[in-house]
Amino acid sequence: MKKIFPIITILTLLIPLFSFAAEKEYGGIIYGPSFAFIIIAPKGWTLDTETGKRYKLPAVFYPKGSSFDGPLVMYINSVEKKNQKANNVNEFMQEEISRFKLKHPNIKITDGKALPIGNGRLTLVKEFSGDTWSNFEAVAYIEEEKTFTSFTLSSKKQEGYKKNFKAFKDLIAGYTFITDDVREK
Repeated sequence: MKKIFPIITILTLLIPLFSFAAEKEYGGIIYGPSFAFIIIAPKGWTLDTETGKRYKLPAVFYPKGSSFDGPLVMYINSVEKKNQKANNVNEFMQEEISRFKLKHPNIKITDGKALPIGNGRLTLVKEFSGDTWSNFEAVAYIEEEKTFTSFTLSSKKQEGYKKNFKAFKDLIAGYTFITDDVREK
């Protein structure tokens, strides 16, 4: 019975993927040492699990017809808590902000509006502008039992950032955590 429950649970979580597939949207299960979650690419965006590997990113997104090297991208990063100094998502977020400020002393950071994820919980959001490359970015932070996960929207132009913020919200809304007990055979 113990083996059947996880299989039924995963299949139940996959049902929304099939309904999105009928609409030509793409999603998948993203996993690493202490995380597995479902993610759905926003309409008009490509989900790419190969390109981000060189940056240690499990999933990257870009508008269809573009690439991850283009002027507008989104990506997800998950890190294990045991490898971080932070004890909670607020501390993790503050550590990231401190690193950004060291690299980009003129960066402007503001609080963004909290955004809902798949199960109704809210993310913490920070908005960044004025870095060395003049990017406009939003980063949403999620805490699970063993990981911190961040979602980033990055645009070289403010217009692209504003125009695609809905896609960023859709990406976050499509996140559904599955487990932190990932075992590869």
